[in-house]
This record gives sequence, structure tokens and C-alpha cells, in this order.
Amino acid sequence: MPSRLRNARGKIPRPVLGRLCRVYSLLGDLAARGTETISSREIGDSIGAGSHTVRKDFSYLSETGVSGSGFDTRRLMGAIAARLGLDRGSRACVVGLDQLGLALMGHPGFFNSGFTIVAGFDSNLNLVETIEARVPVFPAYDIPEVVRRERIEVAVITVPGADMRELADRLVEGGVKGIVNLSPRVLKARDASVHVINLDFIGELRMLAALLAQGGA
Repeated sequence: MPSRLRNARGKIPRPVLGRLCRVYSLLGDLAARGTETISSREIGDSIGAGSHTVRKDFSYLSETGVSGSGFDTRRLMGAIAARLGLDRGSRACVVGLDQLGLALMGHPGFFNSGFTIVAGFDSNLNLVETIEARVPVFPAYDIPEVVRRERIEVAVITVPGADMRELADRLVEGGVKGIVNLSPRVLKARDASVHVINLDFIGELRMLAALLAQGGA
């Protein structure tokens, strides 16, 4: 079986998934600017990978829209969306309605990325009762019920500290299958079918500060 056909049907390795997602974002920006074609070298330069790696990653796609002048940006974007399931859309929620949580709920990038934020949650009842948000907000104890009712698949947790573990368990109880954890503590899902990505923005800034203090790269 040809490698392209085999890869197009098989499971995509996580590093390849990461690069394809970056390419998808790049193509969305190019399409919005009216750019119709792009070469594998230009794609590689933009995402920090070699052109050979880019072409190898594209072997996981059933078709790429390639022509003599390069890749058709919209066709390639559509091929990535279809292969990665980005074209079906996902219902999401934000847990933790602090400034970061509210900023995420109002971020325009969500509206253009295939995600629809349908709910917000917080443990502070006074905050839930008084906050003004573009989507319905609920107390944290309602997480399982609301997640099931709204068919929420993806959650973003902004809550720091020990509360994060309990909130994650409630999300999984309701049926969430993917969590982005923005708290400084590492979250590990108890259910192997749930995918978790841990992102510590402040930790990354501290890493930059440490590198600068050492005077090297």
C-alpha cells in the first residue's frame, strides 16, 4: 500500500498533529489576506520546520490541492480540517471566570476556530449571579449536568490550586473528552480516554526571564 494512502488512513502521531494545526492556522491567516497558493518551503519557514518535514506531514492527508505553483491555501486548509475533524465543530466551556477566563470567553479567535463556547463556570456564587458574559454562566456544582445537557466536549480550566482536580473530575463526569489546563499545576486525567494539555503561561515567562538572566539562548 502506498505510504500516502496508508498514512491517510492511520493514526497521526502527536508531533505531526501539532504541526498540521499550526499549518491550519497559517493557512487561515493567508486565506483571509487573499493569498491563493503557498510552497512547502514557505510553510516550513513559517512554522519552524523543513520543507521535507512539511511534505511528509502532508502524506497523512488524502489530498493537498498541490499544483505547479504550490499548494492551494483553501483546498489544503479544507483537507487538514477534514482529516483532523476540525470541520465538525466542538462545543466548549470555560471553568474559572476570572479576568483570564472572561477574556477567553470573549476572544474572537474562538469564533473562527471551529469552537463554540456555550457555558462558563465558577465556584464563586456571587460572581456567577452578578457577572455579565456573552454566554450563560453557572455555579461549578452544576458542571456535570450542564456539560451533559449542552453536549460539551472541550473545556478550558483557568482555576489555580487544588480546586483544579475536583473541577476536572466534574467535567469528565459530564462527558468532556478534552481539557486545556491553564493552571500552574499539572493535570493528569484519571480516565485514559480524556486528553489533557497543560499550558503554564507564567511558567513559560519565568523560563524566558531565567534565560535572559543567564545571558544566553
